[in-house]
Amino acid sequence: MLSARLILVLGLLLLGVSVPVGVRGDDVIGASKVELLERLRMRALSGDKGAQYALGKAYLEGSGVKKSDVEALRFFRMAAEQGHGDSQLFAGNLLRFGKGVKHDEALAERYYEAAARQGFVQAQYVYGLMLMSKDPPSAKEAERWFSRSVSLGHIPSYYELGLIYQNSSFGFQDEERARSLFSYAGERGYGPAEYALGVIYDRGEGVEEDNEEAVRWYTRASSRGIVQAQLNLGIMYREGEGVERDLLKAEGFLLKAAEAGNESAQFQLGVLYGEGGGVIRKDLSMSFRWFLRAARLGHAYAQHNVASMYEQGEGTQIDKEKSIYWYEKASDQGIDLSLYNLAVLYEKGEGIKRDRGRALGYYEDLSKRGYAPALLHLGVMYWNGDGVEKDRERGRKMVEEAASKGLASAREVIDQIEEIDRENALEESRRVEEAKRSGEEG
Repeated sequence: MLSARLILVLGLLLLGVSVPVGVRGDDVIGASKVELLERLRMRALSGDKGAQYALGKAYLEGSGVKKSDVEALRFFRMAAEQGHGDSQLFAGNLLRFGKGVKHDEALAERYYEAAARQGFVQAQYVYGLMLMSKDPPSAKEAERWFSRSVSLGHIPSYYELGLIYQNSSFGFQDEERARSLFSYAGERGYGPAEYALGVIYDRGEGVEEDNEEAVRWYTRASSRGIVQAQLNLGIMYREGEGVERDLLKAEGFLLKAAEAGNESAQFQLGVLYGEGGGVIRKDLSMSFRWFLRAARLGHAYAQHNVASMYEQGEGTQIDKEKSIYWYEKASDQGIDLSLYNLAVLYEKGEGIKRDRGRALGYYEDLSKRGYAPALLHLGVMYWNGDGVEKDRERGRKMVEEAASKGLASAREVIDQIEEIDRENALEESRRVEEAKRSGEEG
C-alpha cells in the first residue's frame, strides 16, 4: 500500500504544487501526471482510502483531471465507507449540492454524523444544522453536537447554539446563556451573532431595551453585509431611534438592503420617498418604483400601495386593470383594505365590468372578519335597501359594530340614523294625533 508520504506527493503533483524539500518520493520523480494519476487510480480501486480521497479531491477541483462532482463523489464514498472522515464530509456536501449528482439528504446526513463522531468540527456543525431543519427540529440532539463544536472553538456553532437556547418552544430556554453565546461570537466578528444581539437590545429580550446598543450591534452586522441589520438601521435612522434622526443615512442603509433584494427595505424606501422630508425630496415616481419592486417579490403592503397608486394615478399613469390585479394579489395575502377597495371598484364598475353581486360578497366576507369599513358600508346598504333587501335593524347593528371598533365615520352615521328615527317618530306622532282629532270631529 502507498505510504502516506507517497500519497501526499502524488496529490501535490496532480495539483501542480512542488514537492516540499525533505519529502521523499523517488518512485514518482520523473513520472508524468498521467502516469501518476493512473497509479493513484489503481491504488484507489485496490481499496486505499488515502488514494480514494486524493482522487476525489482531484475530480472535485479539476486538478489534473476533468472536473466532475459525480466522479469526485464516487471516490469520496469509497473512502467514506472505510471511515475516512474528510471524505465523509465531502461526500455529504456533494450528496446535497453536487452538480449532476442525485441528491440524497438521508445519506448525506449519515456521512455527516459519521464524520462528526470522529471529531470533525465542520461535520458536527452541519449535522447540527440538519437536525434543526427537521420537522419538528431535533433541538436536543442538535444542542449536543453544537456544544461539541463550540468546545472546539467553532464560532458559527456559538451562534446556532444561542438560537436554540433563545427559543422557548424547545423546553430549555436560557436567554442569558443565549446572549452569552451571541456575545462571544459577535465580539469575534460573526455577523449573524452581531445581528442577533442587535435584535435582543432592540426588543428588550431578557435585557432592558437599549436602542443605542442595538444600533451599535446592527452597525457591526451591517458592515459584514447582514441585510436585515441594514434594514433595521435604515428604519432607526429614519425614526431617530437610538440615534439622531438622519434621513440620508436612513436612505443609504435602506438602499444597501433593497439592492440586495430585501423586499421589506424596498417597501421602506417607497415609504421614505412617498413621504419625503428634510433633505429627502418627496418623489412619488421613485416611491412607486420601489413599491413595485417589493410587490413583485410578494410584499403584501407594497402590492396594496401599487394598486392604490395605479388607481389614483400617483407616481404613475392611472391603470384600473393593473390596480385590480395588485389589489387581488394583496387581498389574497390577507390585506383587508385591498379586498375592500376591490369591492368598491366592482360595485362602481371602475376599470372592470360592474358586478354588485361580487362586491356584496366581498363586503359580507370582510364583515364576518369584523372589518369596520365593510361593516359600515354594508350596514348603510341594508339601511337604505341599496342593492340588497332593506333591513334597517340589521343595517343599524352593523353600523353600531363598526362604531364600536373605533370608526369615527360610523359614529356619524349612527347620529344621522338616530336623527332620522327621531324625525320619523315625530312624524308618526303627528299622524296619530291628526287621526285622533279627525275621529273626534267625526
